[in-house]
Amino acid sequence: MCIRYFCQSILDRLVPSCFCVATCLLSPLIRYLNELDILLYH
Repeated sequence: MCIRYFCQSILDRLVPSCFCVATCLLSPLIRYLNELDILLYH
């Protein structure tokens, strides 16, 4: 589900599927950083 979601994005169609897997694994960290950014700057 997670991998499918990221592979369906426009950017991920241009790169190998291993990038989709890496993005899926990093997504919790990215989401945490985004929430932190919202809290700090918005």
